[in-house]
Amino acid sequence: MNYREYLLRTLLDRYERSAGFRKGDEGGRRRLLHPMKEAALSQAMENIDEKKSFLSELDQLKEEGILDYSWLRYERGNLVESVWLLSGEKARERAYYLLDRTPLSSQLARLRINIEETLSAIEVEDRASESQEESGAPSAREGRTGEAEQQLGIRRFLLDMLESIEKRQRIPRFFRRGERINGELLQALLFLYKNKTEETERVFSARNYGDSKYFEKILKAPLLSILREIDRNSPYEGQGDETLFENYGLCRWPEVLQFCGGISVWLEEEEPIRFYGECYGAYLNSETFRHIKRLELSGVERVLFIENLANYLWYLKKRSPLELVIWHGGFYSPLRGRWFRKIYEAGKRAGSAISYFHWSDIDLGGFRIFARLKRNIVPELKPYRMDTETLRSYRDRALPLCGESYRRKLEALLGDPEYRIFHSLIEEMLRSGLRLEQEQLL
Repeated sequence: MNYREYLLRTLLDRYERSAGFRKGDEGGRRRLLHPMKEAALSQAMENIDEKKSFLSELDQLKEEGILDYSWLRYERGNLVESVWLLSGEKARERAYYLLDRTPLSSQLARLRINIEETLSAIEVEDRASESQEESGAPSAREGRTGEAEQQLGIRRFLLDMLESIEKRQRIPRFFRRGERINGELLQALLFLYKNKTEETERVFSARNYGDSKYFEKILKAPLLSILREIDRNSPYEGQGDETLFENYGLCRWPEVLQFCGGISVWLEEEEPIRFYGECYGAYLNSETFRHIKRLELSGVERVLFIENLANYLWYLKKRSPLELVIWHGGFYSPLRGRWFRKIYEAGKRAGSAISYFHWSDIDLGGFRIFARLKRNIVPELKPYRMDTETLRSYRDRALPLCGESYRRKLEALLGDPEYRIFHSLIEEMLRSGLRLEQEQLL
């Protein structure tokens, strides 16, 4: 065993966990190491050569002014009772130097600076967006439906991290010891705050880190934990990992927008691309969508958004010719939100009365997906097959509610006017203890 490394690392760990470190108190109670109570050390001391090596290292570190120790009573020269790091900055600096370890205080200071710099960059971004809005120019927020909640979540997270560092004097669990990865995580978080387009993970990684796989290998998991924290208790809690990234415009592969019905789009060419005859479904990829100059609806009396892909494909077999069916997916990404808005605005320009419906699971996520689309894009939206009668009719295929926490979240919706249209359905769910996936209706 490398006793020098073990002793210094253990003593510094205990110092950095102490109340004295958190309070900046240089004095106070010593942080003791009891060798005979440490399993690894106690076992090693049974070997005479190991004991000599250990005691020699203790004497050397004591001579260097880093630590001191005491003997067990009646065991002087044989068994050590306690070891402690000497008080004072000089002893600690020497210990850190010998371990080639950056002091926690320095790491905390650097992380605090990095977070403050990120918040400053966010303020610059916000001022630029506000200036664009005042001048009438397209702002960075345009098309990022629901972006306000995401941006607010990022700001709150960063402010919470600053408060946590100040109070606890610890590296928050979302970050790591070592300055580089923390800076890279904050850089990625700032990108998500500012991003207004779709970006694939590998392009983002190559552009920002010089390695197309670096983000996936190193940063994706810790960044996901941050986004999960931001997402916690939000209206969109419970999204899948990839959907969560897509909501910030970062995706593994370009998105595909699936639909079926009377849509025409104009790209750079003068002639439109008409999808009227695509009775088995059509799609646009994200790159094509970005080049759309104009979109129009024709012969559409009803628009139906469907969350689940299986249900969307099933419904196409029974679609009315006057119906436009849109695959919604889960909580829509920025690009998908712009797609939905283009369709809605085209419907308004068409001049004829169009009814809008949405079909999701009869569960907490389905209600939140519906409410988000209605609140941000389609005010006239109505639910399709998301009612008490449907739940009762398919109760033999329903699933139980997911625990007390889930029930409490459902109950909370009863006090929210935004979910009034579902209140009687939610009450039935709470009475029966059931929820229903839309695939069960096929």
